[in-house]
Amino acid sequence: MITSLQNPLIKELAALHTKKGREESSLFLVEGLQLVGFGVAANWELVHLLIKEGYAAGNKSEAILADAVNTAASVQDVSAEVMGKLSLKDNPPSIMGVFKQRLQALKKTTLGQNETWLLLEEPRDPGNLGTCLRSADALGAAGVIILTPATDVWAPETVRATMGSIFHLPIVRTTREDFLHWLPAQNAQLMGLHLQGTVPIEAASSLPRPLVVAMGTEQSGLSAELTAACTQLVKIGMRGKAESLNLAQATTLALWEALRG
Repeated sequence: MITSLQNPLIKELAALHTKKGREESSLFLVEGLQLVGFGVAANWELVHLLIKEGYAAGNKSEAILADAVNTAASVQDVSAEVMGKLSLKDNPPSIMGVFKQRLQALKKTTLGQNETWLLLEEPRDPGNLGTCLRSADALGAAGVIILTPATDVWAPETVRATMGSIFHLPIVRTTREDFLHWLPAQNAQLMGLHLQGTVPIEAASSLPRPLVVAMGTEQSGLSAELTAACTQLVKIGMRGKAESLNLAQATTLALWEALRG
């Protein structure tokens, strides 16, 4: 049982709240048994499993916890105070997991004939990024490409917003230049959401595959370079008086239309 906040392991794990700590260790924190279970079920490497003292699993969660215990390289009981230090929630969970980060290299990525992928250009808000990943998973996208610089995909706010979808999709992180160099060999359509789009978003489902749905930054939309590379520029018709949608909302609508067929 670890009870000290000065324990070396706890200090190492607390550093995962910082981008530097995550980059140096290639690890990230996941809060809650359900999300830890998603990672274990998807065969991600569970490096540490932390269990709060006195925790008793209910009938429905016993199998999930047993799988996590059997999978983890390290299982450690910790005090409620220690769990509170590591958690960013007002009500800390009874289970936390520390997983090895996993990204897919762009050069090892080939778009399947009928696939639809999501491209996010330099997303800056962790909640938006996490929700976009969740929507991509829910609506059936084959994977997500994130152009840097961007908010950290392993940040606790991002991971929490994915609700476990971070474990379900291949995620590629690359530069705009490398993406534009890679794209022609994929024989894919690049559909960009743009204010100057002339094609209604409802037409997205009829576009040829493979298809990459490109979403720009929260502040300024798609860059000039990506806009020029798009084979189709589409626009969401605004029927009400709202000036705009945020990135996560617009991404969800774009993917829904692209994948509904």
